[in-house]
Amino acid sequence: MPRRRFPPPEAVLARWYREAHRKWDEEPVGRYGPAGFAFGRKYRGEYARRPEYTMSRADLKPPRPLGSGWPAPVREVPPDAEERHLAALADRDLACAVAVALDQVLGLATARRLVVYARDGRIALAGRLDSRRRAREALETALAVPGVQRVRNHIRVPISRRS
Repeated sequence: MPRRRFPPPEAVLARWYREAHRKWDEEPVGRYGPAGFAFGRKYRGEYARRPEYTMSRADLKPPRPLGSGWPAPVREVPPDAEERHLAALADRDLACAVAVALDQVLGLATARRLVVYARDGRIALAGRLDSRRRAREALETALAVPGVQRVRNHIRVPISRRS
């Protein structure tokens, strides 16, 4: 008789059963009451003598302390780091506002060729456009957005050669 290359179905089911119960025992405390298969009064024989089947899940796996900032403990953020963070958020919002304004004025296909950078109210536009008129419209639109103090032009326009 040839050897089996795979385990019998009973062994596979037993492994799945053990794995499922291992995962259930590792679940956090709070959603489930008793641990094990059921309440203790339903057990007979050797199972009734095992304390882990009658103990609650909270007794088996005590809850972790609250306020952990895994993997490191929670720490206070210094005020200068908080200021830098808020400034970065303001720059991001300003760049998004300029990008939306460019989408509305130039159209989505043209505005996607531009990249908008923002820092402390200064905007830098970079990319390629097909005409000087479009580049001028982009600069004027960016300057018209509230909160923009200055616009730097890094837009490239192809040189038109007329013969």
